[in-house]
Amino acid sequence: MPDFRGAPANGTPDSIGNLMLFIRHHISALSALTLLLLSGCVRQPVLEPLEPPGHPVVQIRAWECEKNFSFVTREEGRVIWLFLPGRALQLPQDRNSSGARFHSKGIDFIQDGDTARLRLPDTRYDDCRNNAQ
Repeated sequence: MPDFRGAPANGTPDSIGNLMLFIRHHISALSALTLLLLSGCVRQPVLEPLEPPGHPVVQIRAWECEKNFSFVTREEGRVIWLFLPGRALQLPQDRNSSGARFHSKGIDFIQDGDTARLRLPDTRYDDCRNNAQ
């Protein structure tokens, strides 16, 4: 039986000691490798959202109204942006309203689920529907 240090095995305590050293060294390396491989099987913690706590959720909707009028809204917390043909307006949420009513300078946007009403200074749209496509 060859000695793992290169000397022939002759049954001396030195060759048995080398064999034991070889076994101990390889078993510890094998144990470390096994531990490393099995650590990948451990359940990882659930990651938290990237947004900081309390950051408002953004909702973007496309609306289609009567008279072939359409526009887009971007709601973020207590503010909504109306992207109308040719202009964009920012409206704050009406503090006196418990629902989704936004108002500023003669412009009203009232949302109720997938329906809404838009009142501009020169016209109004009472039948707007969210186009979720």
